[in-house]
Parts: sequence; structure tokens; C-alpha cells
Amino acid sequence: MKVTKISAVTLSVSNMKRSVEFYSNLPNLKMVYGGSDSQFTSYLIDDVAKSYLNLKLNHETHLPNFGRIIFYVDDVDEL
Repeated sequence: MKVTKISAVTLSVSNMKRSVEFYSNLPNLKMVYGGSDSQFTSYLIDDVAKSYLNLKLNHETHLPNFGRIIFYVDDVDEL
């Protein structure tokens, strides 16, 4: 089994406004969903590879150590 691509990484954030201000200033990130007042914001990292950085607002009712990585693999059954 071989990982062929990372499709998305999702991070838990405690302050969406501050996080959006930070990530919006990084080169090669284009916001495609959400924003400062959203519960979920998504940035396209690379138009060619279609990889995403997602920010999920952490509320006290959610687990504080949330995170997710989505991988593409060459053989999902083998995984």
C-alpha cells in the first residue's frame, strides 16, 4: 500500500477570526469556504493537487484534541 496524496488536513482552532487572519496571509492558500465568522473554513493549498487545509472551530462541548488527515492510497482494500 502506498500513500499517493494528502487530500486534506483539518485542524481544531479556538479562535476562528485569529486563525483566518493568520492562514489568509500565507502564500499559496486560497480560502474557498467559510471565513472569520464561520464554524468551518477551508483553504485550497494547490490548484493542481487539490489539497486542502480545513479549520474547525473548537467549542467546549467538542474534544479539544481534534484533528483529521485524509490520505489517498493506491489500494484501499490493502489498507
